[in-house]
Amino acid sequence: MTVLKDVRRAAATLDLRSVLFGSVLAACSSSPPANNSVSGTNAFTVATSVMRTKGDHCSSGVLASGKLDTLAVYMADGDACSLPYLSPANDLSHTLELQIATGGFFAADRNAANQPLVAGTTFPILNEQVDDEDLCSNVPDGRTEPAGIAMFQVCSDGTCAEHSVIHWATSGSITLSSVSATSATGTFNLALADNDSEPGGTLSGSFNSDACP
Repeated sequence: MTVLKDVRRAAATLDLRSVLFGSVLAACSSSPPANNSVSGTNAFTVATSVMRTKGDHCSSGVLASGKLDTLAVYMADGDACSLPYLSPANDLSHTLELQIATGGFFAADRNAANQPLVAGTTFPILNEQVDDEDLCSNVPDGRTEPAGIAMFQVCSDGTCAEHSVIHWATSGSITLSSVSATSATGTFNLALADNDSEPGGTLSGSFNSDACP
């Protein structure tokens, strides 16, 4: 059982790293973004904050109308834009991924549902109880309500290469303050657990993220 959990943890770590770094290297500012903060048990200083118009493993959140029904935000304490892809010399030690989606995102025909993201909406955390969460394959059938998920990575050796721990949000919420095709702002309040379902502390804060080109 311990070996299986270690394998799952390693797979989840590699997946989160590939999404984070593979998508943002050429897209961000190297200076700390304004109005981004992460506090709580696992607090860290945000150096990179970016938005994508799709979540991990999911299709684009752009509807036929041009509006979004889902998005993901990635926050990190290293300058991901100036670092080589998965370089063992990087100084990254914390990453946080937030994903949100409207109820329409889960519909069989998203464009027919036509439920874009709206500022002021609060997305309750959906605890999928799996090792690799996403909002396009692990959501219970028939869901019509908005939802959010969050994944937090701690890289104890400063490289995110081998010694890292993934925590998943088990409860809490993400609130969207503003959204456009190229940016998103909001706040979050999360309770976390690790892959062994042990308590992983809390995180709260705010994001002000621009989209990757």
